[in-house]
Amino acid sequence: MSKAARAAAAEDRAVIYVRQSIAREESISLELQEAACRTYARDRGYVVVDVIADAGVSGLKWERRPGVQRVMELVAERAVDVVIVWRWSRLSRQRLHQAVALDTIERQGGRVESATEPFDTTTAGGEFGRDVMLAAAHFESRQKSEQWKETHARRLALGLPTRGGDRFGYDRDGDTYTANDDGPVLAGMYADYVAGVGFTTIAARLNAA
Repeated sequence: MSKAARAAAAEDRAVIYVRQSIAREESISLELQEAACRTYARDRGYVVVDVIADAGVSGLKWERRPGVQRVMELVAERAVDVVIVWRWSRLSRQRLHQAVALDTIERQGGRVESATEPFDTTTAGGEFGRDVMLAAAHFESRQKSEQWKETHARRLALGLPTRGGDRFGYDRDGDTYTANDDGPVLAGMYADYVAGVGFTTIAARLNAA
């Protein structure tokens, strides 16, 4: 970055937005994301005014992410000039939401930058590079979803629960489940529910027994 560009950016106020997925063991921590974003901001002379996080939230669940909503409010209020994310995928993995966020922020005079995938989006090439990374995030999300559906379908075909872990009413030996003494209780609860009996009544019957 030139001296002139650094001088122009010196007063830019930045908000760091970090998001960690539900499967935390498969994602980078919020602390590491923030550290990378702070280094990026420091190198460009930005003043970090806030750090906003959405922890344990899917990149597809736009309506369940108060953090990203607050980020856009700050831009609309002219409280910040630039939004810094660790990677473009932190913004969203849903194409519609990506477009909405970028359009909303840019129409308010703000901009989004990635600390680890930087592009000069004022150029056609930079904008294309950013869009490729956003498309890649969407592709990875769709691919994982398809793989999970295939896994669930296979387990259902084998008569197994679609998720791991023990099941009430059954003893587990590897992938084999055998009804235990609680099995009839579970079957009775299910029969009552299918017949239209409410949860409160079912619970009352169990307590009475």
